[in-house]
Amino acid sequence: MNAFLLFAFLAADTDQIAAAHDATGRAEFAAGRYRSAQKHFQTAMKTPGQSDASLAAVLANAAQAAFALEECAEAENLTRRAAALAPDWPGQWQQLAQVLMARGKDSEAELALLQALSVRETAAVLSDLGVLAQRRKRMTNALEYFARAEVLAKPGAERARILANLGVARGRMGDKAGAVESLGRAVSELETNHPDLERVLWGYSEALSKIGRKAEAREATRRAESIRSAFAGQTNALGASVRVSDLAR
Repeated sequence: MNAFLLFAFLAADTDQIAAAHDATGRAEFAAGRYRSAQKHFQTAMKTPGQSDASLAAVLANAAQAAFALEECAEAENLTRRAAALAPDWPGQWQQLAQVLMARGKDSEAELALLQALSVRETAAVLSDLGVLAQRRKRMTNALEYFARAEVLAKPGAERARILANLGVARGRMGDKAGAVESLGRAVSELETNHPDLERVLWGYSEALSKIGRKAEAREATRRAESIRSAFAGQTNALGASVRVSDLAR
């Protein structure tokens, strides 16, 4: 019993050591210093005696750094190791899917996303499945996934991203009015002058123009251009992604 308690205390101690290196790595990652972040994550990975949960989180973050550095094979290897240690974290499977998509392994990416979905149905996973289905020209499946994701999405930017993707999918299916409806709701979801609003407005303008609502299309274009000026140099965040800080803990 005493030996067990001693091991538990030691494990907690090593988890804290790994967590300290991991925290520094996350700070470096947030600052865009990916190589430095990678080194701190690697140090955290080498901390002996840490729990599986601790190591899984560190491996996933190290994979993010490798992915940011375009070292996709390493990112895949690290994420697979993380998922093996914590298979009940859907974020691990979602991250693996994104790495696999970047490597052109769409079939494996779909399996990883379905694994994530079997653990927990989330808007983010459903949205990524929709993006993948759209990429593979399975438009009916894409519409279904985006519609399911919309129901679970948080109001604001997350729901707007899904509605924007849904609008694009509806447009590609020939449903011009449906594209306008979804993109219009995406615009409404975003706060005034939110940097993501520009991208949605461009799509909304194009959809309006295709159904003959030229004046509204011009107004949407004007708003998009004014937002581009206001947010010049800022990164548009509409793309689906799993950030280091978002990994399921």
